[in-house]
Amino acid sequence: MKKTILTTGIILSFIATPTVANNNFNLSFENDQNSAISQFIEPGKKINDSITLKNNSGTENLNFKIYAADSKNSSNGNFGFKLDGTSQNHIGQWMEFPEKEYDLKPNQQINIPFHISVPSYANPGTYAGGIVTEHLGENQNSANKTMARKVKPIFLEIAGERNIDYSLDNFSFNLNDNKPEFYFSVTNSGTIFININGSIEITGGFLSGPSVLEIEESVILQEKTQSKAIKWNNPPLFGNFKAKLNLNVYELNTKTNQLEPIDTIQKNIEFSILPTSVIIVFASLIVLIIGPFVFLFLFRKKQIITSHNRTVKKDETLKQIADDENIAWKKIAHLNKLKAPYSIKTGQKLKIPKK
Repeated sequence: MKKTILTTGIILSFIATPTVANNNFNLSFENDQNSAISQFIEPGKKINDSITLKNNSGTENLNFKIYAADSKNSSNGNFGFKLDGTSQNHIGQWMEFPEKEYDLKPNQQINIPFHISVPSYANPGTYAGGIVTEHLGENQNSANKTMARKVKPIFLEIAGERNIDYSLDNFSFNLNDNKPEFYFSVTNSGTIFININGSIEITGGFLSGPSVLEIEESVILQEKTQSKAIKWNNPPLFGNFKAKLNLNVYELNTKTNQLEPIDTIQKNIEFSILPTSVIIVFASLIVLIIGPFVFLFLFRKKQIITSHNRTVKKDETLKQIADDENIAWKKIAHLNKLKAPYSIKTGQKLKIPKK
C-alpha cells in the first residue's frame, strides 16, 4: 500500500518513560507534563531546547552520560533505543549536546541545552528517537557493573510530502514440532512508522464456530520488516481449515498522540492439520484392518506357487484324492475355492497344496 500526504510542520513530542534500574536521578523538560512540545520547522532548520538533569541522591556524587539515540524495534515489536556507540541515522545523528558527561553533587540540578539540526535532505515523515541518560553504578569497573538508564522518547514529524508505503509479505501456516502456528511479515517502506494489530479467524474442520487469535499491537519503524508467529493453542486433532488474516494498520498522530487508522489488510489461506501422532494412529488402524487380508492373500499366493496339478479321474472323490496325496481335504477345497457339498467332476484339474 502506498500513499503520499502533505504536512506543514514539525512536532517534537516528549513522552515520559519508566525509570530503569533505580531512581537516583531525574530527567525532565521545563513544564514537563508528558505533553507534546510543538515547533513548526522545515527541513534544514534547527530546534533549540534544553533538558533538566537532577541527582536525586542525597549523599553521592554521580557521573552521568547523555546522548541522543535512534529508536529501534524491540523483540516484542515495541519501541527500543539504540545504545551509544552504535550506528545512528537520524535523531541520534541530528541532536547535539555541549558535553557528553556531567558530574552532579547530591541533589544538584542542571539545565543542559541541546539542538536538533534537521538536514535539508531529510525526507518528510515521522522519526522516533530519544534523549538517553545513563549512570553507571559503583561497580562500573567490574564485570558485574550495573547501569541505570532513562530515556525521553522524541517523535519528529518533518514537514513535506510523506511516503506511506507498506506491504504484507507473507501469511502462512506450519506445524512447528507438531504445534500449529501462523506466520506473517509486514514491511514498512515508507517515511513514517506504523502500528499494526488485528486477528486471525479460523473456520472449518471440526470447529463448532470460528476460532479467533488476537494479534497484539506493535510498531514497525521506517525501512523495517517485522515478522510474527501466532500460536494456535488447543486446535482440533486434524482436519482441513481456512484462515483469514485481518491486519489493521495505523499511523500515530503526533499532534494528538492518538493512533489513526490507515487501512485493513486481509488475506485468506487454506491449510490442513495431520500431525505425526495422527498419521501413526491411522497407519496402525490400517495395519490392523488390512493386515489379516494381506496375510491371507500372500499365504494363498504361496500355496498356489508351491502346488502341483492333478486331474480328477472317473468316480474319484475329494476325500480319496486327499488320502492319496496324504493331505487334508479341506486344504484342497480351500485352495481350489470349492464350496459345499465339495463336488468334483471327472477331468477337473485341481491344485494340490504342498504338504
